[in-house]
Amino acid sequence: MKMNEFDNIPNELTTYTVADAAKLLNVSKDFIYEQLRAGKLPHVKMGKCRIRHQALVNFLADMETTQYWERTVPLNV
Repeated sequence: MKMNEFDNIPNELTTYTVADAAKLLNVSKDFIYEQLRAGKLPHVKMGKCRIRHQALVNFLADMETTQYWERTVPLNV
């Protein structure tokens, strides 16, 4: 079996489509698009919108450290 030359691409070069990112984070594509528009999730435009692996990692870290959900989702109390 021949090894694919792209099997060992470092995470720094891995990119995801909006659909891929949504599936990885178990959220909707609409949620990802909202984060892109708000500037909270960096991306590049290469035909389709592409999100770097590290941008997703940083986005998740920001959500953890800044209590993202508590400050962005209004509570109906």
